[in-house]
Amino acid sequence: MKILVIRYRFLGDTILTVPFLQKLKEAHPEAKISVLIGPQSGELLKNCPYIDELIVFDTTRFHRYDSGENKKQSFFKYAWELRKQKFDKVYILKRSFSSAVLAWLAGIKERIGFNTEGRGFLLTQKIPFNPNQHEVLNFLAHLPAPFCEPPPKDSALFWPTEQEKNKAESLLANLNSNYKKVLIHAPAAHPVKMWPSQYWANLLQKLKAQNYQIILSGAASDAEYYDELLQQAQIQADLNLCKTNTSLRENIAVYALCDLAICVDSGPMHLAAAVNLPIIALFGPSNANRWQPWSNKFKVLTAPIELKCRPCNAKPICQNYECLSELKPEQVFKAAQEFLL
Repeated sequence: MKILVIRYRFLGDTILTVPFLQKLKEAHPEAKISVLIGPQSGELLKNCPYIDELIVFDTTRFHRYDSGENKKQSFFKYAWELRKQKFDKVYILKRSFSSAVLAWLAGIKERIGFNTEGRGFLLTQKIPFNPNQHEVLNFLAHLPAPFCEPPPKDSALFWPTEQEKNKAESLLANLNSNYKKVLIHAPAAHPVKMWPSQYWANLLQKLKAQNYQIILSGAASDAEYYDELLQQAQIQADLNLCKTNTSLRENIAVYALCDLAICVDSGPMHLAAAVNLPIIALFGPSNANRWQPWSNKFKVLTAPIELKCRPCNAKPICQNYECLSELKPEQVFKAAQEFLL
Protein backbone atom coordinates (compact mmCIF):
# COMPACT_ATOMS: atom_id res chain seq x y z
CA MET A 1 0.00 0.00 0.00
CA LYS A 2 1.15 3.53 -0.82
CA ILE A 3 -0.12 6.23 1.55
CA LEU A 4 0.24 9.99 1.13
CA VAL A 5 -0.08 12.49 3.99
CA ILE A 6 -0.74 16.12 3.04
CA ARG A 7 0.32 18.63 5.71
CA TYR A 8 2.47 21.19 3.94
CA ARG A 9 3.48 24.50 5.47
CA PHE A 10 4.08 25.84 9.01
CA LEU A 11 6.68 24.54 11.45
CA GLY A 12 4.43 24.02 14.46
CA ASP A 13 1.77 22.17 12.47
CA THR A 14 4.44 19.84 11.13
CA ILE A 15 5.70 18.92 14.61
CA LEU A 16 2.11 18.30 15.71
CA THR A 17 1.73 15.86 12.82
CA VAL A 18 4.41 13.50 14.18
CA PRO A 19 2.14 11.68 16.71
CA PHE A 20 -0.28 11.00 13.82
CA LEU A 21 2.58 9.65 11.68
CA GLN A 22 3.67 7.39 14.54
CA LYS A 23 0.19 5.89 14.91
CA LEU A 24 -0.29 5.66 11.12
CA LYS A 25 2.88 3.57 10.92
CA GLU A 26 1.55 1.32 13.67
CA ALA A 27 -1.71 0.91 11.76
CA HIS A 28 0.07 0.18 8.44
CA PRO A 29 3.56 -1.16 9.24
CA GLU A 30 4.12 -2.52 5.73
CA ALA A 31 2.89 0.53 3.82
CA LYS A 32 5.10 3.08 2.07
CA ILE A 33 4.25 6.41 3.72
CA SER A 34 5.02 9.66 1.90
CA VAL A 35 4.49 13.18 3.24
CA LEU A 36 3.80 16.23 1.08
CA ILE A 37 5.52 19.02 2.99
CA GLY A 38 6.85 22.58 2.69
CA PRO A 39 10.59 23.17 2.11
CA GLN A 40 11.41 24.44 5.61
CA SER A 41 8.87 22.27 7.41
CA GLY A 42 10.26 19.23 5.65
CA GLU A 43 13.58 19.74 7.41
CA LEU A 44 11.85 18.81 10.68
CA LEU A 45 10.85 15.37 9.40
CA LYS A 46 14.28 14.24 8.24
CA ASN A 47 15.27 11.03 10.07
CA CYS A 48 11.66 10.51 11.18
CA PRO A 49 11.30 6.71 11.51
CA TYR A 50 7.60 6.72 10.63
CA ILE A 51 7.87 7.87 7.02
CA ASP A 52 9.59 6.64 3.87
CA GLU A 53 9.58 9.70 1.62
CA LEU A 54 9.35 13.49 1.80
CA ILE A 55 7.84 15.26 -1.22
CA VAL A 56 8.63 18.97 -1.11
CA PHE A 57 5.61 21.14 -1.96
CA ASP A 58 6.62 24.71 -2.76
CA THR A 59 4.06 26.83 -4.61
CA THR A 60 4.20 30.11 -2.67
CA ARG A 61 6.48 32.63 -0.99
CA PHE A 62 3.71 33.84 1.33
CA HIS A 63 5.08 32.52 4.61
CA ARG A 64 8.52 33.86 5.49
CA TYR A 65 9.36 30.91 7.76
CA ASP A 66 8.52 28.23 5.19
CA SER A 67 9.62 29.31 1.74
CA GLY A 68 12.19 27.45 -0.30
CA GLU A 69 15.36 28.62 -2.01
CA ASN A 70 14.49 27.17 -5.41
CA LYS A 71 11.93 28.49 -7.88
CA LYS A 72 8.35 27.82 -6.80
CA GLN A 73 6.40 25.23 -8.79
CA SER A 74 2.88 25.08 -10.21
CA PHE A 75 0.06 23.58 -8.13
CA PHE A 76 -1.03 21.54 -11.16
CA LYS A 77 2.50 20.25 -11.74
CA TYR A 78 2.42 18.72 -8.25
CA ALA A 79 -1.00 17.20 -8.94
CA TRP A 80 0.37 15.54 -12.08
CA GLU A 81 3.50 14.28 -10.32
CA LEU A 82 1.41 12.79 -7.49
CA ARG A 83 -0.95 11.15 -9.97
CA LYS A 84 2.01 9.34 -11.56
CA GLN A 85 2.90 7.80 -8.17
CA LYS A 86 -0.50 6.03 -7.95
CA PHE A 87 -1.14 6.38 -4.22
CA ASP A 88 -3.81 4.12 -2.73
CA LYS A 89 -4.84 6.41 0.14
CA VAL A 90 -4.33 10.01 1.22
CA TYR A 91 -4.80 11.70 4.58
CA ILE A 92 -5.43 15.40 3.97
CA LEU A 93 -4.49 16.97 7.30
CA LYS A 94 -4.73 20.49 5.92
CA ARG A 95 -8.23 21.94 6.09
CA SER A 96 -8.04 24.06 2.94
CA PHE A 97 -10.23 23.50 -0.10
CA SER A 98 -7.19 23.49 -2.39
CA SER A 99 -5.51 20.59 -0.55
CA ALA A 100 -8.59 18.42 -1.16
CA VAL A 101 -8.63 19.47 -4.82
CA LEU A 102 -4.97 18.46 -5.04
CA ALA A 103 -5.73 14.96 -3.72
CA TRP A 104 -8.68 14.63 -6.12
CA LEU A 105 -6.63 15.78 -9.12
CA ALA A 106 -3.93 13.28 -8.10
CA GLY A 107 -6.47 10.51 -8.69
CA ILE A 108 -6.13 8.98 -5.22
CA LYS A 109 -9.20 6.80 -4.68
CA GLU A 110 -9.37 6.88 -0.87
CA ARG A 111 -9.33 10.50 0.35
CA ILE A 112 -9.66 11.10 4.09
CA GLY A 113 -9.78 14.60 5.54
CA PHE A 114 -11.54 17.24 7.61
CA ASN A 115 -15.06 18.11 6.51
CA THR A 116 -14.27 21.84 6.30
CA GLU A 117 -14.18 24.65 3.73
CA GLY A 118 -17.10 23.10 1.79
CA ARG A 119 -14.84 20.36 0.45
CA GLY A 120 -16.71 17.29 1.74
CA PHE A 121 -17.79 16.26 -1.78
CA LEU A 122 -14.12 15.79 -2.68
CA LEU A 123 -13.54 13.30 0.17
CA THR A 124 -14.39 9.63 0.47
CA GLN A 125 -14.26 9.81 4.28
CA LYS A 126 -15.20 13.06 6.05
CA ILE A 127 -13.72 13.73 9.51
CA PRO A 128 -15.41 16.25 11.85
CA PHE A 129 -13.13 19.07 12.94
CA ASN A 130 -13.23 20.14 16.60
CA PRO A 131 -11.66 23.62 17.07
CA ASN A 132 -11.72 23.23 20.86
CA GLN A 133 -9.54 20.14 21.15
CA HIS A 134 -5.80 19.87 20.64
CA GLU A 135 -4.64 19.77 17.03
CA VAL A 136 -2.85 16.46 17.65
CA LEU A 137 -6.18 14.88 18.63
CA ASN A 138 -7.83 16.34 15.52
CA PHE A 139 -5.17 14.69 13.36
CA LEU A 140 -5.48 11.35 15.17
CA ALA A 141 -9.26 11.38 14.60
CA HIS A 142 -8.51 10.34 11.01
CA LEU A 143 -7.40 6.90 12.21
CA PRO A 144 -9.58 4.01 13.42
CA ALA A 145 -9.48 2.66 16.97
CA PRO A 146 -7.19 1.83 18.67
CA PHE A 147 -4.75 3.85 16.55
CA CYS A 148 -6.59 7.12 17.21
CA GLU A 149 -5.29 7.08 20.80
CA PRO A 150 -2.33 9.47 21.23
CA PRO A 151 1.15 8.17 21.99
CA PRO A 152 2.85 9.35 25.21
CA LYS A 153 3.63 13.07 25.16
CA ASP A 154 7.29 12.41 25.86
CA SER A 155 7.68 10.39 22.64
CA ALA A 156 10.39 11.74 20.34
CA LEU A 157 9.19 14.31 17.80
CA PHE A 158 12.58 15.31 16.39
CA TRP A 159 15.71 13.32 15.53
CA PRO A 160 18.95 15.36 15.32
CA THR A 161 22.08 13.95 13.73
CA GLU A 162 25.35 13.63 15.62
CA GLN A 163 26.73 16.47 13.51
CA GLU A 164 23.84 18.72 14.54
CA LYS A 165 24.34 17.83 18.20
CA ASN A 166 28.04 18.60 17.93
CA LYS A 167 27.29 21.95 16.30
CA ALA A 168 24.91 22.83 19.14
CA GLU A 169 27.50 21.93 21.75
CA SER A 170 30.12 24.06 20.01
CA LEU A 171 27.77 27.07 19.99
CA LEU A 172 27.29 26.76 23.73
CA ALA A 173 30.91 25.93 24.54
CA ASN A 174 31.75 29.47 25.68
CA LEU A 175 28.78 29.76 28.02
CA ASN A 176 29.18 29.18 31.73
CA SER A 177 27.92 25.70 32.58
CA ASN A 178 27.20 26.81 36.16
CA TYR A 179 24.34 29.06 35.05
CA LYS A 180 21.07 27.95 33.54
CA LYS A 181 20.21 28.76 29.94
CA VAL A 182 16.88 30.38 29.02
CA LEU A 183 15.75 30.24 25.40
CA ILE A 184 13.71 33.27 24.30
CA HIS A 185 11.51 33.30 21.21
CA ALA A 186 9.80 36.69 20.97
CA PRO A 187 8.87 37.15 17.27
CA ALA A 188 5.81 35.66 15.60
CA ALA A 189 4.71 35.42 11.99
CA HIS A 190 1.45 37.12 13.02
CA PRO A 191 2.09 40.47 14.79
CA VAL A 192 -1.06 40.11 16.91
CA LYS A 193 0.61 37.22 18.77
CA MET A 194 3.62 39.28 19.84
CA TRP A 195 4.11 40.36 23.45
CA PRO A 196 4.96 44.08 23.91
CA SER A 197 8.67 44.77 23.41
CA GLN A 198 8.95 46.77 26.63
CA TYR A 199 7.68 43.72 28.53
CA TRP A 200 10.32 41.53 26.90
CA ALA A 201 12.99 44.08 27.80
CA ASN A 202 11.85 44.10 31.42
CA LEU A 203 11.79 40.30 31.58
CA LEU A 204 15.27 40.03 30.07
CA GLN A 205 16.59 42.44 32.70
CA LYS A 206 15.06 40.33 35.46
CA LEU A 207 16.53 37.12 34.06
CA LYS A 208 19.99 38.66 33.66
CA ALA A 209 19.89 39.97 37.21
CA GLN A 210 19.59 36.34 38.38
CA ASN A 211 22.56 35.28 36.20
CA TYR A 212 20.45 33.28 33.78
CA GLN A 213 22.05 33.02 30.34
CA ILE A 214 19.91 34.34 27.48
CA ILE A 215 19.72 32.51 24.15
CA LEU A 216 17.66 34.24 21.45
CA SER A 217 15.77 32.16 18.90
CA GLY A 218 14.63 33.24 15.46
CA ALA A 219 15.39 33.51 11.78
CA ALA A 220 18.02 35.84 10.31
CA SER A 221 15.20 38.26 9.48
CA ASP A 222 14.47 38.61 13.21
CA ALA A 223 17.95 39.96 14.05
CA GLU A 224 16.99 43.62 13.78
CA TYR A 225 14.00 43.12 16.07
CA TYR A 226 16.23 41.52 18.71
CA ASP A 227 18.84 44.28 18.37
CA GLU A 228 16.16 46.82 19.26
CA LEU A 229 14.95 44.66 22.13
CA LEU A 230 18.43 44.28 23.62
CA GLN A 231 19.09 47.98 23.27
CA GLN A 232 15.87 48.69 25.12
CA ALA A 233 16.84 46.24 27.87
CA GLN A 234 20.45 47.46 27.93
CA ILE A 235 21.81 43.93 28.15
CA GLN A 236 23.72 41.52 25.91
CA ALA A 237 22.45 38.10 24.88
CA ASP A 238 24.75 35.16 25.59
CA LEU A 239 23.88 33.64 22.20
CA ASN A 240 21.78 35.03 19.36
CA LEU A 241 20.83 32.24 16.95
CA CYS A 242 19.66 34.80 14.40
CA LYS A 243 23.30 35.70 13.79
CA THR A 244 25.01 32.30 13.85
CA ASN A 245 24.26 31.18 10.27
CA THR A 246 22.94 27.89 11.63
CA SER A 247 20.28 25.69 10.11
CA LEU A 248 16.81 25.19 11.54
CA ARG A 249 17.76 21.72 12.70
CA GLU A 250 20.95 22.95 14.38
CA ASN A 251 18.93 25.58 16.22
CA ILE A 252 16.59 22.90 17.55
CA ALA A 253 19.61 20.92 18.73
CA VAL A 254 20.57 24.03 20.72
CA TYR A 255 17.06 24.12 22.21
CA ALA A 256 17.64 20.62 23.57
CA LEU A 257 20.60 21.87 25.64
CA CYS A 258 18.69 24.71 27.32
CA ASP A 259 16.91 24.64 30.68
CA LEU A 260 13.74 26.59 29.83
CA ALA A 261 12.03 28.21 26.84
CA ILE A 262 9.86 31.31 27.05
CA CYS A 263 7.96 31.67 23.79
CA VAL A 264 5.04 33.40 22.22
CA ASP A 265 2.50 31.20 20.45
CA SER A 266 4.66 30.25 17.47
CA GLY A 267 6.31 27.42 15.57
CA PRO A 268 9.45 27.49 17.75
CA MET A 269 7.27 26.94 20.81
CA HIS A 270 6.36 23.56 19.31
CA LEU A 271 9.98 22.93 18.31
CA ALA A 272 10.99 23.39 21.95
CA ALA A 273 8.34 20.85 22.94
CA ALA A 274 9.74 18.45 20.34
CA VAL A 275 12.97 18.14 22.35
CA ASN A 276 11.18 18.00 25.74
CA LEU A 277 12.40 21.44 26.82
CA PRO A 278 10.22 22.94 29.60
CA ILE A 279 8.20 25.82 28.14
CA ILE A 280 6.41 28.94 29.29
CA ALA A 281 3.98 29.71 26.47
CA LEU A 282 2.55 33.23 26.19
CA PHE A 283 -0.92 33.02 24.68
CA GLY A 284 -3.12 35.93 23.68
CA PRO A 285 -5.59 35.70 20.78
CA SER A 286 -5.17 31.97 20.05
CA ASN A 287 -7.07 29.03 21.51
CA ALA A 288 -4.59 27.48 23.96
CA ASN A 289 -6.65 24.28 24.21
CA ARG A 290 -5.94 23.66 20.56
CA TRP A 291 -2.42 25.06 20.15
CA GLN A 292 -0.61 24.57 23.47
CA PRO A 293 2.65 22.57 23.37
CA TRP A 294 2.30 18.81 22.98
CA SER A 295 4.34 18.15 26.09
CA ASN A 296 4.18 17.25 29.77
CA LYS A 297 6.47 20.14 30.73
CA PHE A 298 4.87 23.47 29.99
CA LYS A 299 2.80 26.27 31.45
CA VAL A 300 0.45 28.46 29.43
CA LEU A 301 0.27 32.08 30.57
CA THR A 302 -2.51 34.45 29.54
CA ALA A 303 -3.72 37.82 30.75
CA PRO A 304 -5.33 37.27 34.18
CA ILE A 305 -8.54 39.07 33.22
CA GLU A 306 -11.86 37.97 31.77
CA LEU A 307 -12.14 38.80 28.06
CA LYS A 308 -15.24 37.86 26.11
CA CYS A 309 -13.36 38.24 22.82
CA ARG A 310 -10.75 35.60 23.70
CA PRO A 311 -9.89 33.59 21.72
CA CYS A 312 -10.33 35.65 18.57
CA ASN A 313 -7.89 33.42 16.66
CA ALA A 314 -5.75 36.39 15.58
CA LYS A 315 -8.73 38.33 14.19
CA PRO A 316 -8.94 41.05 16.84
CA ILE A 317 -11.81 43.45 17.29
CA CYS A 318 -10.05 45.31 20.12
CA GLN A 319 -7.54 48.16 19.94
CA ASN A 320 -5.13 47.47 22.81
CA TYR A 321 -4.77 43.68 22.61
CA GLU A 322 -5.47 43.26 26.31
CA CYS A 323 -5.07 39.49 26.03
CA LEU A 324 -1.30 40.15 25.83
CA SER A 325 -0.85 43.67 27.16
CA GLU A 326 -2.40 42.65 30.49
CA LEU A 327 0.04 39.75 30.85
CA LYS A 328 2.81 41.45 32.83
CA PRO A 329 6.54 40.62 33.04
CA GLU A 330 6.25 39.90 36.76
CA GLN A 331 3.82 37.06 36.06
CA VAL A 332 6.15 35.54 33.46
CA PHE A 333 9.26 35.91 35.62
CA LYS A 334 7.53 34.24 38.56
CA ALA A 335 6.60 31.27 36.35
CA ALA A 336 10.18 31.08 35.07
CA GLN A 337 11.53 30.95 38.61
CA GLU A 338 9.24 28.02 39.36
CA PHE A 339 10.88 26.05 36.55
CA LEU A 340 14.45 27.20 37.11
CA LEU A 341 14.95 27.17 40.89
